[in-house]
Amino acid sequence: MEPPLAAALQAIPKGKFSAQPLRSGLGWHLFKVEDIRDAKPLPFDTVKPQIARDLQDKAISDSIGELRQKANIQ
Repeated sequence: MEPPLAAALQAIPKGKFSAQPLRSGLGWHLFKVEDIRDAKPLPFDTVKPQIARDLQDKAISDSIGELRQKANIQ
């Protein structure tokens, strides 16, 4: 989330709407804060398989891209 947008959202009290439209790279937004809760990061052991999968996918994609650049297709 863009920092100015995040700062504006933190200023909106629970149960209220944003006082004026907020602009982001995606356009204009009105927000209503229905509830406020602390965000807790997930434990590393929980996200470790997803991180490993993402890194494998990136390595494969990079290797394929490299091979395609080196290929001499006639």
